[in-house]
Amino acid sequence: MGNKLSYFPILSPKYLTFTRMTCFGVFMINTIKEIIEIDIRPRVQGHNGDIEFISYSNNIVTVKLTGSCINCPIAFYTLKLGVLQTLQKTFPEISDVVQE
Repeated sequence: MGNKLSYFPILSPKYLTFTRMTCFGVFMINTIKEIIEIDIRPRVQGHNGDIEFISYSNNIVTVKLTGSCINCPIAFYTLKLGVLQTLQKTFPEISDVVQE
């Protein structure tokens, strides 16, 4: 019986950092989706619109607005004052929310 540790590859600190960042990224995206689905989406639907998460990259969340939000003159304010501020309560590093 040899040393069981020899069967496991040695992980470099660079890989471990990447893994932690990847895991946090997945957690963050899932949490953003959950906040949109549970908190933001019902409020948007209350105005005959809808919102869908598209992506998160470089601290920018991209969403798709549909329904009455498409032609709404205050959709910009919904994104900046509603969606962005709500997401920043959990993730202050989010710098912007944009439409697809």
